[in-house]
Amino acid sequence: MSSPFELSLRFERKRLAPASLPAGEYVELLAPEAPRSAHRIVELWGDAPFDVSLSWTAGTSTPKEATLSVSRGARVGVFARTLVVKAANLSTSENLVGVAISDGFLASRNRRQLTGSGSGSFEELALPAYAEALRLDLSDPAQLSSARIALEDAVGTRGAVVAGDAQPDAGVPVGAAGKALVLVPSGVAWRALFTLSL
Repeated sequence: MSSPFELSLRFERKRLAPASLPAGEYVELLAPEAPRSAHRIVELWGDAPFDVSLSWTAGTSTPKEATLSVSRGARVGVFARTLVVKAANLSTSENLVGVAISDGFLASRNRRQLTGSGSGSFEELALPAYAEALRLDLSDPAQLSSARIALEDAVGTRGAVVAGDAQPDAGVPVGAAGKALVLVPSGVAWRALFTLSL
């Protein structure tokens, strides 16, 4: 007799085609379901960096979604009955990525990375679900004193502006921000790294 918590699928590996920068198309890796919800550990790995889109539901709740960036491997803990795992290659080479799902509880923390080139004015970033903090890094660290991180609330009031060279090591806490913006000198490559509570 099978368990009502047993997922229909638990493991998959796929080769992602080389990406046209900044990222390739999302490819579904796995979409398992079970009759009942349980704590799940989603383990992800690849030969090169990739982004993961993860959506899940416990069956009686609104579906949740998160996107995270993976260098070579990551683990995510969720309470779910159904899961959909998609991956997008961040490499210009073919990338063999895999996912394995096991039952169990895991308190996880992951990252979401966004990149760009400075325009000399504030640019809005896509604020990821589960974001806790934002750290800004530049290709030319000497330019950090000219860079700014700004957070606005849900009605557009700018409540925090932090100079790039004054940001905490762990990043600027996101709190209940409705928008995150960065100002980077023109032509300077940047990386915004969000810490996720997922």
